[in-house]
Amino acid sequence: MKRHWIYPVLLVAAVWALFARTASFEFVRLDDHDYTFLCPFVATGFSWANVAAAFSNFTHAAIWMPVTYITYMVDFSLFGATRAHMGPVHLGNVFIHSVNALLVFAFLTKVAAAVFRRRPKGKIAFAAFLAALWWAVHPYRVEPVCWIAGRKELLWTMFSLAGLLFWMARRRPFGIHALCAYACCALACLSKPTAMCFPALALCVSLAVDPPKKPLPRFRPAMLADARFLAYLPLVAMAAAVACIAVYSQTHAAGYAERALYTAPLWWRALNAAVSVGLYLIQSIFPVGLHADRLIMTGAMPFGTVAVFAFFAALAISALIQRNRETARRALPWALFFLAAVAPVLGLFGSFGREAMADRFSYMPCVALAALVAIAIPRLAVSRGAGFAVYTAAWTVFTWMLVGTWRNDYTLFRRVLAVDPNHPRALYHVASEECARFGDLDSGIEHFRMSLAIENSFDTAAQLCYALARRGGAYDFAEVRRYGSEAERDHSLDRKGMMLEALGMAAMHEGRWKDAASCFEDSIKAPRRFYSADEARRLLAICRRHL
Repeated sequence: MKRHWIYPVLLVAAVWALFARTASFEFVRLDDHDYTFLCPFVATGFSWANVAAAFSNFTHAAIWMPVTYITYMVDFSLFGATRAHMGPVHLGNVFIHSVNALLVFAFLTKVAAAVFRRRPKGKIAFAAFLAALWWAVHPYRVEPVCWIAGRKELLWTMFSLAGLLFWMARRRPFGIHALCAYACCALACLSKPTAMCFPALALCVSLAVDPPKKPLPRFRPAMLADARFLAYLPLVAMAAAVACIAVYSQTHAAGYAERALYTAPLWWRALNAAVSVGLYLIQSIFPVGLHADRLIMTGAMPFGTVAVFAFFAALAISALIQRNRETARRALPWALFFLAAVAPVLGLFGSFGREAMADRFSYMPCVALAALVAIAIPRLAVSRGAGFAVYTAAWTVFTWMLVGTWRNDYTLFRRVLAVDPNHPRALYHVASEECARFGDLDSGIEHFRMSLAIENSFDTAAQLCYALARRGGAYDFAEVRRYGSEAERDHSLDRKGMMLEALGMAAMHEGRWKDAASCFEDSIKAPRRFYSADEARRLLAICRRHL
């Protein structure tokens, strides 16, 4: 039998050609440091004590993902990643993505072969390759691959795809392939709680590759004893367990007061979920306007765009059903697969914080769209397949451009501001970079003020005060005292130490050496301090000489 070995080689080559340059990229201040250098059981590298801590700590960073933490430990131990050189961790993401591209190719080949049993194997393999290539190089892949904290998406998808391949290969309900699928499901759940959707994905794949020949019979209690039904119970049990842990992690994040599970009413969460699903589908086809950290809940949701898309999608689906009911029946399980994979991150079943949607959340759901492509291409003329290849190549250029924006905080959040000029968190991060990287205090202070005007945040006020204190004008210190009045009375309010350091400089300016020393001492000991305390120590020594 002819071996189509060239397709996997081309897939891996395309992934590394696009993403290998992330080896020179820095980490960004969106969870990267919380998962690595600020995580006590990761920063010291791999050890059995750290592994035990990863499994037993349910509250760090509001997410339980021990397998993901273990991979970070391994990176630190093997390659000695540092804050200045995060290349090994970035390349770890690229490696996992290349493995996932191969798994998607194998998965789509198996799916297409099940659908087209009489088609030439060469045509099926080519269709699976084109669909897998589209999935691997799509601009939606940039965020989870280039973002160190995006590894959890890569890992749960990798184990889920492997589990689905085993699930399709099983011959007996509890045979060796089923046991391997259970193991993969467990590893996926330990990588990210989103994997709680795995039982639904397995059911959708079963319906897609082996659809029932006749309508399903009415439910009877005796069906619960059927081995085919019982085979799903271990998957459901694991999903339920990780869902409970996820709820606890979200509501009991370390370092924060207990949070509410739901931060918005049900009607708003349902509306937001519908809009988010529409945007995922729109941007899967036309991936324009992508950027990190989309704050849909605090901004204006594009109802008009989604409504227009939904109208035309409804017309297209209606026409498809009328023209070819068999094709529509084949497509239905993949539509359900897409919805099941994205459902845990839509905010319907818990808080999604400030993000209602994100590029990384599309990583696994887009496998369903790739499956539809793999099924559609063998039915089309050669020219249509070539047209899809050109379409994929065109978006690859955009992917290359997006990868470059993840080089550091400044390039990433400048891209965010180009798309959303009123993004408060992007304004905050750009201001921090302007002050720290370029020494442009005036521009940084202006951006801090813009961010604070949109969203009142203690962290933003603390960074603004620190920049004002460094600039050192008389009016600047007056503004520092105004923003930091509460922290000056109660030093425990500033857990990162930036506001206290600014207040210390303001006290030094006024000759209040004792107050300044107290601020610097507590700033250095702040429990969540991230930046170097060398300057605070130097100023503290000056204060002590004046006491």
